[in-house]
Amino acid sequence: MKVKLLVAGLILSVVSPMAQAQASCDTGYGSAVEVNATTKAVTYSCVKLENPLVPPAQGAWVKVDASGNATGQAIVCSSDVCGDKNSPYARATLQAGEQYVLQAIADPITNNVVGVGNNNLNTKVQVDIATQEWTITRTNTVIPQVPLVINGVQITSYTFDTIDKFKAENAPWVKVAEPVVEVEAPEAETAEVTETTVKSKPAKAKKTKAKAKKRASVK
Repeated sequence: MKVKLLVAGLILSVVSPMAQAQASCDTGYGSAVEVNATTKAVTYSCVKLENPLVPPAQGAWVKVDASGNATGQAIVCSSDVCGDKNSPYARATLQAGEQYVLQAIADPITNNVVGVGNNNLNTKVQVDIATQEWTITRTNTVIPQVPLVINGVQITSYTFDTIDKFKAENAPWVKVAEPVVEVEAPEAETAEVTETTVKSKPAKAKKTKAKAKKRASVK
């Protein structure tokens, strides 16, 4: 018994600093452990990873039963936690026949995560487990200001359903990132103005022949 406790203590003393070393390393770096064979001293350092680990994308996940009916509210989770039935979190929170299903991806513009679970009034949330298509049915109640009379019956209120069908990547509340299209401004047309030299000949004076009138002389 003493040996087991000692070993457990040694394991904890090694794991704890290792976790601290990993936490202090920047993104793209991992912790390295070196043990001196003579002194048994342990040295921790950060080394650059050749293939840095990319954290799993987060989204809105909803717990459903075997028939696809929502049995929990939407939570922010990732595929390695909620998408894996054998993850510690999944095993601790799922009942027999239940599973988490991705309902909506994070908003590509704001990175916000939004989902709809079983905690919304007058709302039924279901998913087709095979196709991963969600169906959200909302029951709306309308009370007209003036009672309606249909077939002689006075109607003071009525209900109608609105149904949304979608998959995780195109949930109706997720904004679609519009592609950025670069438009080049057309080049301004430059009009070439050439100087035109107009040579004008000086107008020639018209020669007018004045006819001299002969005066009659009176002798």
